[in-house]
Amino acid sequence: LNIPVGVDKAHRRFYQFLTYIILLSGIGHALFVPLFFLLGVPSLVYYNILSVSLFFLVFALNRRGLHYLAMILMVAEYSGHASLAVHYVGWQFGFQYYMIGWAFVPWLAPRGHKPVKFGIFLVSCAMVTGLYAYSVSRPVPEAWNAFIVNGINAFNVTFNAGVLAFAFFYFRTLVDRAEDSLEREFERSEELLRNMLPDKIALRLKNDSRSVAENFEEVSVMFLDIVNFTPLAESMLPASVVRMLGDIFSRLDALADRYGLEKIKTIGDAYMVAAGIPDPMPNHYEAIANFALEADTVLKGYLDREGAPLQFRIGLNSGPIVAGVIGQRKFSYDLWGDTVNTAARMESHGLSGRIQVTRAFKELAQDEFKFERSGIVEIKGKGQMETFFLVGHNPQTLNEKVGTEPVEREQASMNRSGQIHPAGGEAAH
Repeated sequence: LNIPVGVDKAHRRFYQFLTYIILLSGIGHALFVPLFFLLGVPSLVYYNILSVSLFFLVFALNRRGLHYLAMILMVAEYSGHASLAVHYVGWQFGFQYYMIGWAFVPWLAPRGHKPVKFGIFLVSCAMVTGLYAYSVSRPVPEAWNAFIVNGINAFNVTFNAGVLAFAFFYFRTLVDRAEDSLEREFERSEELLRNMLPDKIALRLKNDSRSVAENFEEVSVMFLDIVNFTPLAESMLPASVVRMLGDIFSRLDALADRYGLEKIKTIGDAYMVAAGIPDPMPNHYEAIANFALEADTVLKGYLDREGAPLQFRIGLNSGPIVAGVIGQRKFSYDLWGDTVNTAARMESHGLSGRIQVTRAFKELAQDEFKFERSGIVEIKGKGQMETFFLVGHNPQTLNEKVGTEPVEREQASMNRSGQIHPAGGEAAH
């Protein structure tokens, strides 16, 4: 029953199925040898011995991948065997039932060869009809009592029903396994797609492969970057760098999910997230400010090789943007517009350990959060801009929020669980 190497899955399945049928057929024919010997039908004894020998040839053809030739030989054997049996013992013994099974077995073969399949089906049906027309006047041998006749008929009916039942359950099992496998792969693909794109964008792309672009009037965008990451990475093994970034970004992902933000992408050690897309969010500025404050506190729990906390720069801005997916390969959900560029400048022109924001963001969030004026900053491509530092929550506003747990307590808890020495003695030598 070993499956030959280099055979495709469809033919492997049918090879195995046909091998079982050959094995069952050989056993069935062998059982009739002593029976016909005792009943005094030497012609059928010899034919059954010849049939058992023929199945060795059929098995060899099937193993070499010649499945249809093997089936044709088996149909020829069953046709001849059924004809001889009906000729010698009549219709009542049920040997013609074997042709009914072979009318359907070929359709279980792999795709293609429809003329061969249809031809075997027609031959089998014609044989059943012809054998019936021939045998209606054939009397049952007088020496054989009703018990023998009914017993052989019951065996033939049961054997054929068993073969068809085996074929049904064998291929039903294969179908169930294939469906389960497809469902698992579909879920993996869906999960991967959900991790790459927002759900509503993924659904639109599945229904229409054209590019997606939307305008949003009120969105908050944040950029985060690790200060002096290049020299830090050069002092660590590559695997350690990847583990550290993976751990940092995984915690940021969880934080983004908690506040209903959309992670846009990571570029090296930079992390980009937005609030208010793809679904508008009235309090987008509040959600992303809370995210920035907690992210800053959590990430300071990571230590560099000297034991000092890692330093981060964070930039925030609010305003209109264009969001969508472009191109036909390696889809990614991205943002465009001056709001995005300015948020990136807030980060790149910011100070270590500070959250720098624009006046537009400060005016939206000044009732809920405290800010410090950082002064007039020369921003590349923008000229001089007045910027501010987000330093925390407005205590009065925070106390008015019923049921709100103190942020400091939650941040302290996350900070205690987040202390990691990423380089941990794994410096490259």
